[in-house]
Amino acid sequence: MKDTLDLFRTTGTATLALVCDAPTRAGFDPGDPAAAGAFGREGVALAHLGDVRRLFDGVPLDRVRLALPGGLIGMWLLALCLVTAEEQGLAPDGLGGTTYEERPAATA
Repeated sequence: MKDTLDLFRTTGTATLALVCDAPTRAGFDPGDPAAAGAFGREGVALAHLGDVRRLFDGVPLDRVRLALPGGLIGMWLLALCLVTAEEQGLAPDGLGGTTYEERPAATA
């Protein structure tokens, strides 16, 4: 995600796909011992508003398209992105983007 944000800061355009790590998708809190050491392994850990604020620090959300996962985690992330956009002075209709359906990992 850092590379994508760096690309945005350089070119000014991007579609940012928020791919969350497994604990975030499962609704774990970072302090939960059941998820210890798993946050941020294969995606972005976005457990609360502060994480989203940090992720989009310096990124004007009206100039990017967001690709959010579908389902409940997508609704949660949309709410966090809307609050972050509002804090940047944007109206809710200033956000653009889409949703995507995450596919389960293949099993061997």
